[in-house]
Parts: sequence; C-alpha cells; structure tokens
Amino acid sequence: MTKQQIGWQCQRQIKVLLKKHFGNIINDALLRRPEGLDETYFIDLPHMIADEYRAFLYDIWQHVQHGDASFETIIDIQANLFEVDDRYNQRIRTAYIDAKRITAWELISKTNYRDVNRYKGLLYDYTNEILQRMATSFMENIKDGDSVSPYIKREKYDVFISCNSLDYLVAKEIYEFLTSQDYVVFFAETSISEAGDTVYKKTIDAAMDSATHFVLVTTDVAHLNSKWVDYEINMFQNEKLSGRKTGNVVSVVAPNIDIGMLPISLRVYHTLTLDDYKSQLCNFLWRKGV
Repeated sequence: MTKQQIGWQCQRQIKVLLKKHFGNIINDALLRRPEGLDETYFIDLPHMIADEYRAFLYDIWQHVQHGDASFETIIDIQANLFEVDDRYNQRIRTAYIDAKRITAWELISKTNYRDVNRYKGLLYDYTNEILQRMATSFMENIKDGDSVSPYIKREKYDVFISCNSLDYLVAKEIYEFLTSQDYVVFFAETSISEAGDTVYKKTIDAAMDSATHFVLVTTDVAHLNSKWVDYEINMFQNEKLSGRKTGNVVSVVAPNIDIGMLPISLRVYHTLTLDDYKSQLCNFLWRKGV
C-alpha cells in the first residue's frame, strides 16, 4: 500500500468507530424526542474509542515502512493529547451534568433532549478531534512510497474470515473472539479495504493460500452476492475439491437465515447462528499440531 492508501484507511476507520459508538447522531437530534441520557454515552467514551483506534493503528504499524520512532513513543504523545484542551473537557463535563439533570420544566415540556443532544454533539466532536490528532501523529511517521502489502509476510493463518463490508461490525466481533482464543486470523476489512483491486487480490490470494479454515459471516443472503465474497468462497471450495485443503468451511449467519436459503454449495458445510456461535465455532476449527 502507498502512504495515501494508508491515510485513507485511517480516515475510514475513524468513520467506522464514530458510526459504531454514536450511530446517526444528526438524525437522532432531528427527532427531538424526550429522553434521558443513555449510559452508553459515558464521559470517558472518547478515551475508550481512542484505545480501539490505537489498536487499529498498531496493526498497520507492524506491516508498513515507518520512521525510527517507536509506536510506544507515539502512544505517549497521543496520551498527552487528552489533556491539551482543558476548556473542551470542561464544556463536556458541564454538558454531561445538564443532560443528566432533568428540571421540572423539562419534565413537563419534554425538552431535555436539547441538553442530551448538546452533550452527545460535544462528545462526538471531541472524540473525532482526538482520533484525527492520533491519525496525524501516526501518518507523520509513515514513510512516503510503497509499503509492503499487509499480511503477505505474516505466518500461516488458522482462519480466513470472509464477509460483505455491510457485515463488517458483526464479522469484527467474530475476529476478536477467535483471536482471543489464540487463533491466527485473517480479516481483510481491518487493514486492506482501501487498497486498489490489484493489491487487494494479491493479499487475499496469499492469505487464502496459507489459511486452514474458512469462516463466512453474513446477516443477509443478498450480501453473498458481493464480488469479493463470491471470489473467496469459490477459491476456498476449489482448493478443498482439489484436495489441497482439508480445513472446514463454516457459515455464521443471522438467526433468521435458514440453511435452505444459502447457496447449495454452502449447505453441505457447517452452519452456525450469530447468537450461539461462541459455544460451537472452535470445535470445527482444529489447529495443525494440536
């Protein structure tokens, strides 16, 4: 990937994290519905999101050409950013108190949504500012020119996760679950989604070649019509039919998807549901030498 492509990924991940934690904050504000403050929007939420973003940046850092500064040094710099603007922090804390407190008039007029929306907006803006500062600090340490395509030089993978970009958040949960179980997992969306088709295909091919098992994740059968999902399914199936791969194919689908709704080529393999996969998935993903 080029430095420009890495920058695109950094910005895309910021959008993903903001969408994940704040939803469509503009549309919510327009509803003007009376509401208390959801505990989801706790005052330290920006710090938690920053930790998620830091993990994302570190994953990229391991696979690209960068300057002499250590990632730990960059983390130390970023940690200090939280206290750079005390005025901003004070505004958030004041807005939080206003949003939590519902006056008698607000209770009658059902207008506390104004304080709630103001607090959410400040929290969103502050979170975005922190992430943008982190991205800037990170990109200043990435060298110009081509960097190695991520994952191509990685060790062999236990599992290859395939999904439509619309199922990214659900697939990310499965990725995190498997890695917590000490599986080495390839999940393209975390690192190469902004690469050009040529780089993307080479990286997918290399990861697929080394993977033992294939896990397909979907919340809608229509999502399987994606160009890349179809390519990955067919490639792994062809490898199994040729005898070059002996690993399992497991589909993890939404509870409302019946096996009969899947393409016939997938029905012969294992199918689990998103509400119960943790109790069974690892049983199908044996590891070589274990």
